[in-house]
Amino acid sequence: LNDNNMIRTDESALIYGRSPIEAVHIHRRFALAAVGGRDNDLCVFDLAGERQEPIFTAKNVRDHVLEVPMPVYVAGCCIASPSVFCVATAYHEVRFYDRRVGSGRPVQEFPISRELTRRPTCITQWNCNKYLIGEASGDVHLYDTRRGFTSRAKLLSLIHI
Repeated sequence: LNDNNMIRTDESALIYGRSPIEAVHIHRRFALAAVGGRDNDLCVFDLAGERQEPIFTAKNVRDHVLEVPMPVYVAGCCIASPSVFCVATAYHEVRFYDRRVGSGRPVQEFPISRELTRRPTCITQWNCNKYLIGEASGDVHLYDTRRGFTSRAKLLSLIHI
């Protein structure tokens, strides 16, 4: 990622993302790259294709009851399969998108505000239904889409001077 918001994977593959980009996930096997950030909803690019446009662009959730749009802040993103993408937002939500549905809106959304004390910073898939969510305090949470949060681990960092 450079100053022009370009992600260069090699000399032949170049994609352009909207700024600011705060979350990036590149899946080598599927040749896909997912990007997002503050006021920049999830975009997924095909690195093996010829096009530089995204193959999937997420839309914001439907407006609130008071017709107030929900703010967008992608803190972490994950490519679960070639058609299913997962996002952890800075507003303590986990959203799942399926590009086969065609609407661009989340197909599932889970609030995670009670379990996390700080803002989520990253998310990655553990196995079929489980995801690891890292937060700003250094804790890592295991989230099961069928049962919710199942465990938590504190990461200790050692600084040698």
